[in-house]
Amino acid sequence: MKKKTVGIIGFGNFGRFLYKHLNPYFQISVYDKSVKKNTLKSVIKSDIIILAVPVSSFENVLKKISPLLNHDTLIVDVASVKVKPTILMKKYLPTNPLLGLHPLFGPESGKNGIEGLSVIYSPIRIEKENLTHIKDFLKSTFKVQLKKMSPEEHDKQMAYVQGITHFIGKALNTLDLPKFKDETKAYTKLLEIKQLLNRTSADLFDTIEKENPYAKKVRTKFLKTLEKLENKIER
Repeated sequence: MKKKTVGIIGFGNFGRFLYKHLNPYFQISVYDKSVKKNTLKSVIKSDIIILAVPVSSFENVLKKISPLLNHDTLIVDVASVKVKPTILMKKYLPTNPLLGLHPLFGPESGKNGIEGLSVIYSPIRIEKENLTHIKDFLKSTFKVQLKKMSPEEHDKQMAYVQGITHFIGKALNTLDLPKFKDETKAYTKLLEIKQLLNRTSADLFDTIEKENPYAKKVRTKFLKTLEKLENKIER
């Protein structure tokens, strides 16, 4: 049986991570400025297109591909935020099937395997039968846990789950926490957070903090809480 074709647009850390996991099951082509052998026109002829580009580049990419796409090509967005990509895909791709996916892992957190890890999905515009096939594939092949969320619900939750975590992680890396021979478990956990997030790309950090419409409110609340705590200590 002929393998379905998948085109990945964007071949950064996460694009390469996707390629590694999907390559055994699909015929994959990649479009990126770093990949010279494929053209955008050839890649978007695939049955499924996965957009693995920074959200800041999303609109420009959609403008380029929209005139070239077949109307029945499934477009899958794997960004760490969902509200903005959903709005843009609906605007520039008014007829294509659309699915939002957010694996809550990446090259670092998934380096030892992704079985049991979580994937959030947002069915934007997709037939129930096709969605069922995709869900069954993800569950049976990769043994991941699937959770359905609307784009708004996703971003509200991720403002805490990722927004605060990566904000703290960036601060810990800037602070350059030292390693000691004698540490409490709590301090060891801080070092683990630092290590886990120290390879976060600038694009991913900016997406999580700048492109999530709810992230700034959560950060502001966090910083005000720290300020109140500091003032209480210094009384």
